[in-house]
Amino acid sequence: LSAEMKAFQCIDDNSIKAAIGLSSLFYDKFILRLGYKFNHDAEDLSAGVGFKIGKFSLDYAYLPFDYEIDDVHIIGINYLF
Repeated sequence: LSAEMKAFQCIDDNSIKAAIGLSSLFYDKFILRLGYKFNHDAEDLSAGVGFKIGKFSLDYAYLPFDYEIDDVHIIGINYLF
């Protein structure tokens, strides 16, 4: 299990924004990720999964957006060397 948190001050409106993420690796093959962004206009919760197969990994992330932006689905295929 690993965690990450970051915070920064936005130049445009002088507000403090933050993000937190959790990642857990199961059996050295399956990765589960969750994240949350605080004080962002269109973003908040995100989730993802990943699979490691030999030297390859397949990742999927889901990012729901508010307002008129559709939800985002990201798929990544990586070669680890």
